[in-house]
Amino acid sequence: MELGSSPTLIAIKQRKRLLVGVRADQPKFVTRDPAGEYRGFDVDIARDIARRIGLDPNTQVQFRRLPPTLLRDAVAAGNVDVLLGGTADVPQLAEIPYAVTDTERNLVVKADDPELAEELRGMLRAAIADGTWQRAHDQNLAPQGISARP
Repeated sequence: MELGSSPTLIAIKQRKRLLVGVRADQPKFVTRDPAGEYRGFDVDIARDIARRIGLDPNTQVQFRRLPPTLLRDAVAAGNVDVLLGGTADVPQLAEIPYAVTDTERNLVVKADDPELAEELRGMLRAAIADGTWQRAHDQNLAPQGISARP
């Protein structure tokens, strides 16, 4: 994938790792098994984004489980590139919807990188178009009885 002028995407490619924040308080969307492996809908979405950036989704994604008190600061401080399942109620952050369950689930990124937001929107549209989003739902959320739509 040819990346545009997003400073965040350029930094991700140079470091060869996508730093992903996930909510520690939402086990229906992300869990960590005893072996340390992350699993769940949000994990599948993050790995798909990594793949679309050109990274290995199995080895070049680093997850950080964050309590609710650290969600905004992790993105704003640059400790994670994206936050899945978060909310952006501060002007320095931007939300990109990626699923609607009983509430809207959002990717949260820094608002000062509009190129990143646009690239991520395109990646999410592509995941819907090629069935990746639906497979993630069917494997993770449907067995739990969670209805979701992109």
